[in-house]
Parts: sequence; structure tokens; C-alpha cells
Amino acid sequence: MIFLYIPRTYLRVSGVVLVVLLIAGLFTSALGFNLRLARKNEVTLAAVGDIMVGRNVAETMQNQGSSYPFVHTAEILKKADITFANLESPLGLPDKEFQRHSLFAPNPEAVEGLKYAGIDIVSLANNHACDCDKPVLLDTIENLTQNKILYSGAGPNLEEARKPVIITKNGLRIAFLSYCDFSFIWSKLHPMFRATADEPGIAPLENNYLVEDIKRAKKMADIVVVSLHFGQEYKDLPSQPQMESARLAVDSGAHLVLGHHPHCLQGIEKYKSGVIFYSLGNFVFDLKREKTKTGLIMKCTLTPDGVKDIELLPVYISNSQPQLLEGSWKESVLKRIEDLSRRIPSPDVN
Repeated sequence: MIFLYIPRTYLRVSGVVLVVLLIAGLFTSALGFNLRLARKNEVTLAAVGDIMVGRNVAETMQNQGSSYPFVHTAEILKKADITFANLESPLGLPDKEFQRHSLFAPNPEAVEGLKYAGIDIVSLANNHACDCDKPVLLDTIENLTQNKILYSGAGPNLEEARKPVIITKNGLRIAFLSYCDFSFIWSKLHPMFRATADEPGIAPLENNYLVEDIKRAKKMADIVVVSLHFGQEYKDLPSQPQMESARLAVDSGAHLVLGHHPHCLQGIEKYKSGVIFYSLGNFVFDLKREKTKTGLIMKCTLTPDGVKDIELLPVYISNSQPQLLEGSWKESVLKRIEDLSRRIPSPDVN
């Protein structure tokens, strides 16, 4: 028989350690473990409206630096686990030729501002992503990819444009999908910028795509966030097609719908198990109408059960730079959003 000699002091220390571990384990099981699981399965999301980096904004960035538009809001945006925005103009790539079809020329250096602001993912599914034709759209995608910013709603073909982007944070998988409604676009060129089976472009907002893609994304992720570029510019209330598309997204399994394009704030709807922001308004833009200068940072917590803990932070755009509102001005904007939300027509009850 072999005896193993273990010093008494070692036994005493080991016993104390074992007791401490057992007690810690009991407390972890009773309290800490559940709390840690709760934190692990929660993700903070910040979302903003239209970011346009062409025209006067490009000139301001050239004079003041690419980070200038975001200096008052970057700290808040960076604190979120994921920050989302609609990129409303092309980036392109430096020193490349382009053919301009519409309003906004490429601004490749603006990607530095997006990085400074902590933006993790952008939607490219909008009516200005192809302002300089499809080659510049692909250059924009390459620029974003080189700078580790994700994108949704566009790609080298329709399959890629419709593909959900999955971000995993704190053990929670969040899928992002983006679409552009072409029915509101007056230009004959813009419908040509739809992605096709073998041509690059933008994901069009069509009911069958919306239903199919959301159901597919739900099999891949815990939470589905859908960005919809839709509605009428400068209108306070969502149109009937807007409401139908947003509600269809929720009916198909989306937990959060983020609306863009009207360039002004619209209401918020709690619809079934989802939350719909019909328009987050502008975030970085140079439009002159007063109502287009007020936007929103939407912050929320995503859990396996959906959206909770929503916080609204109104901003006012001055010289291409959103600044947080405070005091009575902030309260008046929040009151207006509340009023607009109450005016959203209820869905028909079948």
C-alpha cells in the first residue's frame, strides 16, 4: 500500500479554499449566474436616421475634418454594443473616376467620420446609394469593408443584397435586413439600380422578399432588425403603404423596424410583438427646411424576447452637425413624437 503524505497546513488552506468555492458557487447559482446570463443575453442598440456625406456636408468635412459632424454625439453612439445608420450617399473610393447621375458625389474620406462615430453597420438600401451608378456602389461596399463597417441592403447581386447580416454580441445573434421602396422614386434611373440575379444594386422592398428573408433570418438569429427606406418626404404621418410594409415585417417575425426617407420625424408604433419607428429623421444632412433639422438617436436593449428599455435622444442639426437637445426643447420634441404616435391609424382588425 502506498501512503501519500500531505502537510497539515496545506490541508487547512485547501479546506478553506474549498469552502469559499462552495459558498461562491451557491451564491453564483442563486444570484450571480442568473444575473450574468441576463447581461450576456442583452445587447444595446443605437440607431440614427439619414447620414448624407455629400454636397455641403462634404465641404464642411473637408474644412473641419471628417469627424466634425459627429463630435457631439460620438460618445453616445460608441457606448452602444451596435450602432446602426442609413448611409444616404455614396462613399466610393479615393482617386477613382465616376459618372454622376443624381445629387450626391462620392466622399471616400467620410468613412473616417463613420468610424469615429462608432458606427458598426449601415443600410445601403436607399435611393441615393447609386447616385454615381453601380460601380461606385461597389466601391462604397469595398470602402466600408476595408474599414470594417458592415452593410446591408445592397450587393453584387440580388441574393447578396437580400442576405441578412448577423452580428453576435453578448451571446445574442441579431440579424439586419434593409430594403428600399422604389415606388416613391420619381427618377427613371433609380429603378434600374435594383439588384438582379447577376447585376449589383439595391434590395427592393417587395412583400415576397420581405416575408421570405425575415423568416430565413429568424432561423439564423435571435432578433431581426429591418430597415425600410420608404414613405413620403416631409410628411408627419406614415402613408398607408408604409404602415402595411412595416406591419408585414413584424407579422413575418421582425422585432424592430427602422424607417428612413421622409427626412423628418414620424411616430412610433408598438405593433404586436414588434416596435416600428416610421422615420428616425435626418442625422447628418444639409437640408434647409426647419423640420428636417430635428432627428433622433434611438437607444434600446435587445433581449431574446425582443425590444425593451427604449430611450429617445432628440438632436438638432446645425451646420451638418447633430447636437443633443436638452431642457424644454428636448421635451417639446419628445411630446411631438408622442402626439405623432397617437395619430398613427390603428391596424384593421380582421
